[in-house]
Amino acid sequence: MGLLNLGSDPELIFTNESGLVDADDVLSGRTSAKFGCDGSSATAEIRPGCANTPREMVENIRSTFLWGIEQNPRISNLSWWGGNSVCGRSIGGHIHFGGAKAQDSSVRSRIIWALDRVYMPIEILVSDQDQARARRSGSYGQLGAYETKSYGFEYRTPGSWIVGRGVALGLLSLAHATAEWAVAGSDSFDLTESDKDLLEPNHQKFTECDQAYYREKFLRIWSTVGKMPLARQYWPEMSFLRQLISAKKTWSNGQDIKTRWNLIPAVPTPAGPQIFSADEAWDLANQSNIVSF
Repeated sequence: MGLLNLGSDPELIFTNESGLVDADDVLSGRTSAKFGCDGSSATAEIRPGCANTPREMVENIRSTFLWGIEQNPRISNLSWWGGNSVCGRSIGGHIHFGGAKAQDSSVRSRIIWALDRVYMPIEILVSDQDQARARRSGSYGQLGAYETKSYGFEYRTPGSWIVGRGVALGLLSLAHATAEWAVAGSDSFDLTESDKDLLEPNHQKFTECDQAYYREKFLRIWSTVGKMPLARQYWPEMSFLRQLISAKKTWSNGQDIKTRWNLIPAVPTPAGPQIFSADEAWDLANQSNIVSF
């Protein structure tokens, strides 16, 4: 737990065997419900309760999914999709940061600086490249995108990371660790000039979601992650991302969200992969080439 709490409002798309199903046609809550529409007739959005930790946020998301099925039974017969672009519709996974620090404009700028340079390259590496490129070919998902809120702000650059529990937990853990690092650090984040040059965004490569470019930088970016104050606490969750990237795997849209989140049938499940305790994962990270940084 740190100085910032977390919130989110990720979007998703419904389909059936004929194609896109407008969220407006199957959700009763419209834009006011915790599982409703986002203002676009096609796109659904969930609004889970805020949380102190990424794992709590993932549990809140799953509870919101189950609430949505209870309130709108028809959606259980549809396929649900996250990602960046589905059926030609751009979708995002805004991450909210709240608390006194998140309301400070200078701290907010540091957090966004860090998320753009550390979080987003890793999200791109685990994203479907074609989807991510399609979303960023327009105005959505650009670096530095945010909106101020009464509680702090929402970071609007990420895609909809709710494709699966493991990806969601890993990316929320990375985002929280990165933001807390920005809150705790100096203006330079104790980085060398070489590190700062490495992290400086290349806007063309970002818009193109050039995974080969970010893969070349990954090990040094990951070494920065390993120095963050929350790295040890979140290492089991974040190591899942490291393993995906090492295996050159990305989040797959081959299974719908209901399956990935074990919603049908609804049975209690862990919030995500946690094979090791935090201490065991940290020790393994320093002994193994598989998850080392």
